[in-house]
Amino acid sequence: MSRPRLVDVAARAGVSRTTASAALSGGGRIGEDTRQHVLAIAAEMGYEINRQAQNLRIQRAGAIGVYVPPDATGYEYYLAFAFGVVDEAMRRETPVVLIPNGSTEASLARDHVDGYIVIDALDDDPQLRRILATGKPVVSAEPLPDGVAAAAGTVSFDHEQGTIALLDHLAASGARRIGLISPPLNTSWARQINAAYDRWCTGHDRERLVVGAPFLADASSVERPVEELLRRSDPPDAIVVAQDGIAAAVAAAVTARGYTIGTDLLLAACVDGLPVRSSIPPITAIDLVPREHGRACADLLLSILDAATPPDGPRTITLEPRLHARASTGAP
Repeated sequence: MSRPRLVDVAARAGVSRTTASAALSGGGRIGEDTRQHVLAIAAEMGYEINRQAQNLRIQRAGAIGVYVPPDATGYEYYLAFAFGVVDEAMRRETPVVLIPNGSTEASLARDHVDGYIVIDALDDDPQLRRILATGKPVVSAEPLPDGVAAAAGTVSFDHEQGTIALLDHLAASGARRIGLISPPLNTSWARQINAAYDRWCTGHDRERLVVGAPFLADASSVERPVEELLRRSDPPDAIVVAQDGIAAAVAAAVTARGYTIGTDLLLAACVDGLPVRSSIPPITAIDLVPREHGRACADLLLSILDAATPPDGPRTITLEPRLHARASTGAP
């Protein structure tokens, strides 16, 4: 028995060949009911899309690129985000290429990708500008810096809302002086957290207690900011740690100075993860669901690439952060 062809699927579904092709590729401006009807008929007939031939017809490389901040690939958040991109790309039979930092414009021009996903773009990262200069569609996880080409789409969180919710939780748990360990203000994410913290402190007549640490910090980076906060004559009774991967190290540094976390001092993180959940006590944190974030970015980029006509303007999707209250802030 011969394999079913696209024209056979179209005939069985009662649609044109063009409509059947659009439904099976995920592109085109067709109704969702029609798309699902064609997909069901194709599955029933055992029709398989020849992605290689399809890509050749539409002059597509058939892959997408992912770029994360320099030196960030060892961090849990970015690994989970990349796995989320791969989850969605695999579902849509699309390879994923990790774009190394420092690629030249010539090497980017040779990349066999149709578009890029970038996450937490640093204001001064020349690689970001080289990626944008290719002219290929870019979906940004968090807004791009001002002064660069616009992304074709953005999938971001309302970090101000999440930070305000966290600060409200700390205040409800008894905190009166809340310190913030913050990264440099060279990403949209860091600026949103600091803006929310400033607004909350002003609205609640609280003193700002902000100390800095690197964007990609490690255990060796926490001693100075912890000491700077706790050696004050009026030290904070709660600390919020913005950066990924160091809240557990902050907990150890605080404990070493004689504090009991959850009673003497409350501790919370702006990025959830395994070290945060496994800390003793577990640390209250904002869950940015990185794997879900990665899937959403891949879905948006592939939808833009598959569209029969380019979107009228940049597309924006906003995800909601999730606050998990744990024992580090007195939660049961």
